[in-house]
Amino acid sequence: MTAEPVDSQVYRRLLERTSELALRVRLGPPRVVEYLSPAFAELLGLPLADCYAELATLEARVLPEDAARLALPRAGGDAAEVAAEGEPFTLRFLDSAGRPRSTAARQWLVEDEGGLALELLARPSEMFGQGLGERDFAQRLCDTAHAIVLVLDPEGRIVFFNPFMRELSGYELDEVRGRDWFKTFIVEDERPRISALFEQAIDDLEIVANVNAIRTKSGGAREIEWYGKTLHDSQGKIVGLLSVGWDVTDRRALEGELARAQHLASIGTLASTFAHEVGNPLNGMYLQVQMLERRLGRIHEDEPLLLRVEAIKSEILRLNALLEEFRSLNRPQALSLRAMELRGVLEGVLARQVRPLAPEGVRVESEIAPGLPPVLGNADKLEQVFLNLCKNAIEAMPEGGTLVVRARAGGKEGRVLVDIVDTGTGIPDELDVFEPFCTTKVEGTGLGLPLVREIMRAHGGKISYASEIGRGTCFTVELQASG
Repeated sequence: MTAEPVDSQVYRRLLERTSELALRVRLGPPRVVEYLSPAFAELLGLPLADCYAELATLEARVLPEDAARLALPRAGGDAAEVAAEGEPFTLRFLDSAGRPRSTAARQWLVEDEGGLALELLARPSEMFGQGLGERDFAQRLCDTAHAIVLVLDPEGRIVFFNPFMRELSGYELDEVRGRDWFKTFIVEDERPRISALFEQAIDDLEIVANVNAIRTKSGGAREIEWYGKTLHDSQGKIVGLLSVGWDVTDRRALEGELARAQHLASIGTLASTFAHEVGNPLNGMYLQVQMLERRLGRIHEDEPLLLRVEAIKSEILRLNALLEEFRSLNRPQALSLRAMELRGVLEGVLARQVRPLAPEGVRVESEIAPGLPPVLGNADKLEQVFLNLCKNAIEAMPEGGTLVVRARAGGKEGRVLVDIVDTGTGIPDELDVFEPFCTTKVEGTGLGLPLVREIMRAHGGKISYASEIGRGTCFTVELQASG
């Protein structure tokens, strides 16, 4: 039996993600294990590295009466003899606990540029049908791999994809077979780059670890890491591209979170040092200004000078408040949480601080649903969160508008949602408002919302937002209900 050379990287990655018991042995000499599925090694109770290192280690697990079948090529059997022996058979071996196990198996010889190799495919719970061959081996890998297997023709049209791609994308193969891959699955901004990469691959350049997003039928997106290799016919003509892809969406999200955490840690270290170096002189300045204010008051100095001293005090206090925000970013938010009524917190913030703060032209409304369950929270910190969000909303409406504070039971059981909605200028898409020092305000510090997010995390809650330029923004706070 003759086969096209198999790209080792793609082949190994497919085996790593199949639930089949798959094995490929290069007959040599010397005889070595080229590929072994982790599922096979796990069932045998052997470290994967040991299986690769020593074929005898693996063979020792096979019961003696079946070992001869695996040893046939070593004993001098040729391809025809193996094919004759290659009908479905029962392979018996000892599992990781030393118990006898049996599996339906099939083996055959393949010949490529590296010489002869023995391939074996097995499934513990199923006997294979008649006529299983090398093509069936590849089909089994495609069907069971937790990875995308995709074949495109030289024009980039979809020829084939496996069940994993069907589940991930939401498309049946028959829905999209023959369609342009790039127009169907690649987002418009990425099409030129991915099309150029495809043209290079069709010119026989292998694709290694390229990452791009694909669109799903539901409108979502998944980040895929691709490995690809051209397919040739018997005359060596390129007839398409075989690509194997791994869904790395969750991994990249975690990497992003880790990078943000590291960035925050570095900012926190800087903040702590800065606060210490600046805080002490500021405290000294404040004491001196207080002494000056008292002396000027005793000698009945003129009012304008006292007003200037008061302005200096105010600025020092503002700088101290900013330093406290710096410190808070680097300080774990260990809060004492208790069951509390959210209505009282919201109405208090609106009555005491938000409505008096709102300038003429800004209307403040509240829509607090009756019968809200108590939430687990810290009243002081939640007041800080809602006041910060309401102040931001008011400042986003310099020409006037409407601020709505809405509280409601969450879609998920045991959650309470609070929306802070404005009709202001909106937030640009490219701006991450939860990033420290990132702000849309001319005089803003960019520390308020990062601190709000840390407070919400300490509550076991979440904060998110949706915004549209020129139409406004909605921040949503999600809290855990008590009990």
